[in-house]
Amino acid sequence: MKWFFAYNGLRPAKFDLHIRVMVRSAQANTSLEPHLLYSGEPGDPIVPFAEGHGVRVIHRKSSILPDLQRIKDRFPDYHLLGATGAFLRIDLPTICRDLGYDDEVVLYTDCDVVFARDLPEPSSHAFMRPALFSCGPEGSPPDWSKMNSGVMFMNVVNLAKDLPAFREFITSGDTLYQELYKQGAFDQAAYQLFYDSRWDRLPLEYNWRPYWGFNEEALIVHFHGPKIPHLRRIMSGETDGVPQVMVELYERDPAAYRKYLDYVEPFLSD
Repeated sequence: MKWFFAYNGLRPAKFDLHIRVMVRSAQANTSLEPHLLYSGEPGDPIVPFAEGHGVRVIHRKSSILPDLQRIKDRFPDYHLLGATGAFLRIDLPTICRDLGYDDEVVLYTDCDVVFARDLPEPSSHAFMRPALFSCGPEGSPPDWSKMNSGVMFMNVVNLAKDLPAFREFITSGDTLYQELYKQGAFDQAAYQLFYDSRWDRLPLEYNWRPYWGFNEEALIVHFHGPKIPHLRRIMSGETDGVPQVMVELYERDPAAYRKYLDYVEPFLSD
């Protein structure tokens, strides 16, 4: 299965670290075909790293970049850097078409996941063949009222049919700022609002969070919340400058976080 992730090359160094861990774990534990959607400038070290680890790098700017800039000009507090990377996801149907891919479904993840085991054949599970997309819950199970877009199986063929209307919804008026920033998380909020409840449920093991505990059956572990540098500081007692929400998530299950840090240790360097 083809796997995509996006990066704008302008985010803090902790995301570079997570990309390295993610790519190495995928290479070691899966048969996925990795693709990086990269919207940054030439010279970022993550590009040769990715290419050296078998990742196909696709240089691409978001199709709604002018609208993102329009919102930034209107609302100076808008997080343009985060938006430029996040909204690359909505263009996946077009990107797959431009690459000549005929896959119906692809995998998309955020940059802060770790692959613990290989994925099964898509034909073996309906959630890997969704009508639109499948994803896990945002909060703790069993609350499925909100989705988390950190891991998504995306039917790019069917999503392509909705893409013009989806783009129109996202870029209409001040939606990018009001609904998809002040009240939600960029593209995640866009999928949540536009598609409402028309998405398939992804088993928790495909988007597992360390603050849920340690799970031997997890296939994809998502460092949703505290990232590896945060965790190192929290565990050493140096919490100054670490957002309180990160500390609170860690404190839900410190033992699980320690196990997951031990697990990713081999992927921190070649």
